[in-house]
Amino acid sequence: MPNFYIKIKTEGILDGTECLTKLGNEGAFESFELSINKTMEKEIKEFIKKTKEEFNADIFGLGDLLREQDYKNFKKYKDTWDDGYAKAKMHVDFNSEIKRSGLRKERYIENK
Repeated sequence: MPNFYIKIKTEGILDGTECLTKLGNEGAFESFELSINKTMEKEIKEFIKKTKEEFNADIFGLGDLLREQDYKNFKKYKDTWDDGYAKAKMHVDFNSEIKRSGLRKERYIENK
């Protein structure tokens, strides 16, 4: 059974927030990054599952990569790659990094 390791790395800036986290606190950005990573890994895994179960289609071209990098294992699925794709194990690693904040002040909180 094929195994694929998908690693995604992204960088960005924090341009706004509606949460109560104080951006000056140590670990605030790390907390956001962990939340982003967890959410994105879940979303990507759900999307991959959908492509396998509902569409039975390798929309990412992973079969081409397997053929190029490990033809010996690919030829087991050469004529039925969609079935090979459906059985493949996918490992997703999403890593986001917030480089800086575009905010000049903390979030405005209305006192009631």
